[in-house]
Amino acid sequence: MKHFIFYTAEGFTEDNQHKPVENCQILGWSKGETQQEAFRNLVKENKFLKEMDFNEIMCQELVNGKVYYFSLKD
Repeated sequence: MKHFIFYTAEGFTEDNQHKPVENCQILGWSKGETQQEAFRNLVKENKFLKEMDFNEIMCQELVNGKVYYFSLKD
């Protein structure tokens, strides 16, 4: 199975000081043999996505499922 990340440039977010930040919204991660299968799995596992007003969803295949954490405070 391949790993995919799904995101959108729609919507907005802010930092801890409530300042607007222009970035993408991560909608989730999912697995599938193809990006279409992974998208179907994402929506199936996260039914709230159908209630959201996002329209343009992008997808990228990940090399693996590893997640790395960093801090700007260090």
